[in-house]
Amino acid sequence: MKKILVALKLDPTDKVDFIDDINEFKFINSDDVRPDDLKEVNVIIGNVNYEMLDHCKNLEYMHLYMAGSDKYVNHPNIKNKAILTNSTGCFGLAISEHMLGYVLYFYKKFNLYHNNQLHAHYHNEGDVLSIYGSKVLVLGLGDIGSEFAKRMHALNADVIGVKKTPKTKPDYLSALYQMDAIDDLIKEADIIALSLPNTKETQHLINDQRLSKMKDNVLLINVGRGSAIDTNALIKHLSDRPTMSAGLDVFEQEPLPSSSLLWKLPNVLITPHVSGARNLAYTKNKLLALAKHNLKAYLADQPLTNVVDHNTGYRKS
Repeated sequence: MKKILVALKLDPTDKVDFIDDINEFKFINSDDVRPDDLKEVNVIIGNVNYEMLDHCKNLEYMHLYMAGSDKYVNHPNIKNKAILTNSTGCFGLAISEHMLGYVLYFYKKFNLYHNNQLHAHYHNEGDVLSIYGSKVLVLGLGDIGSEFAKRMHALNADVIGVKKTPKTKPDYLSALYQMDAIDDLIKEADIIALSLPNTKETQHLINDQRLSKMKDNVLLINVGRGSAIDTNALIKHLSDRPTMSAGLDVFEQEPLPSSSLLWKLPNVLITPHVSGARNLAYTKNKLLALAKHNLKAYLADQPLTNVVDHNTGYRKS
């Protein structure tokens, strides 16, 4: 018999789908999990706070209700001890549409028109930009980056992708490069979109030097991890170059402090790490289906989906 903690906020009908006649199940919202809930647990489904895993002495398997697994994979009670799976593949639709919203917001000057509306100011704000023919650089071609690239390609943008490891170029990209080509590629890009995990290689990938190489009217989008951009350098460039803009859903410090100068910049659109949240029914249903599938597969000793490689922090092929 396995002791299974399901740390998800579920409807009663969803709980029934998890339960079987053999194992012992406990259902708790992830924010309400306490040390005593974890001492004997063999399986965790959900995003239990990283520090709380110190209390897991018998953990065999954990399924994360998110794609990012960089912190969890290195926890002493998981690394080389427990199987870890994540929810990569569930967020592409929601986040790519969110990213498209950033593009339209700035390209069609919706920020200016919304401000005019608040002041009953009926005024033409002049020239706008088009996705058609724009040069889009997508850094990170997992589920999220690929879905965004597909949508931009469908709108007739020239889309270039950057991936950590070489792979066959998909039809929706005009070119595919590896990370060592970034310094040349960012010079020509109109839109630079990041959907990267948190690794040593991605830490401050976008720094002062690289921001200096970008076009003055570049739109920078980050939906991966906030650590990929040097916040202070970004604030400096956005302040000095008013035609530059940024759509940011993730930050180096979350929640973003109220004292951050990012809040005051008119050329920034801030969303509070919600692009992949369970606000979209499609995402919610995919997450739940994957969690149920993996739990049943684990208990039946069958192959799991999205097993995370402890060495790389990425899911195994």
